[in-house]
Amino acid sequence: MREASSTTPKPIPDDSDECGITITVLCKKPFSLLALADSGCTHSLISKQMALKISKVFRSKIVLEITCADLGTISSIGELTIKIKIYTKVVQHKFYVMEKLPYPCFFGIPSKP
Repeated sequence: MREASSTTPKPIPDDSDECGITITVLCKKPFSLLALADSGCTHSLISKQMALKISKVFRSKIVLEITCADLGTISSIGELTIKIKIYTKVVQHKFYVMEKLPYPCFFGIPSKP
């Protein structure tokens, strides 16, 4: 994950091998980060390391078991609701905290009922 130099979201360059969006985390010291946008992920996930950078505490024992693309499973260790800005829209968004992830932040696309 790379931190952007400003809080203005920047598009991913066409020649980039990354598939992500820049989100601004609106905490005590706002910062921008590149989150992997995953249309196959129905929940948003964040690594424990990144969650602790945003907030010193998060709700623990909120267990969500996720089946990954390789059919393996991982379980959350908590959840954290974060105020974020995507382009011009500000929202409260829930992330499940994971002990380890291959990428610090996955921005899931919720399925509609």
